[in-house]
Amino acid sequence: MLTVTEARLVSHGREPPIAENALLRWAALAKAAQWRNLIDVRKTFSHADPVGICIVFNIKGNDFRLITGVDYGLQVVTLKHFLTHAKYDRGGWKKDCQKPALESQQVRKASRGHPASPHRKRRRT
Repeated sequence: MLTVTEARLVSHGREPPIAENALLRWAALAKAAQWRNLIDVRKTFSHADPVGICIVFNIKGNDFRLITGVDYGLQVVTLKHFLTHAKYDRGGWKKDCQKPALESQQVRKASRGHPASPHRKRRRT
């Protein structure tokens, strides 16, 4: 995997400095990985969790959270946020991990069929 904003990752590690080694270790493991899906991610980082379109990693135990976007096809990780556990719990980052409204509506329609279709036959109960 290629970490697109690696310079940003290094700058995050300097503040607070106690996270720098853990972030660099995460980056080295991510760079060597070839993830195709969340199952592959969890083989490398067992506590990685999907949140919307993001993957959230625990850094330095549970002290920090790294919120990323992962494009499995392109093999690219995009860094979105690096937060303390307390800032993570506030949830302000979640807006960056929501699926676009249009996409989620299309998925819902496709999964249940379009109920307003004039060609759809109704069952009588």
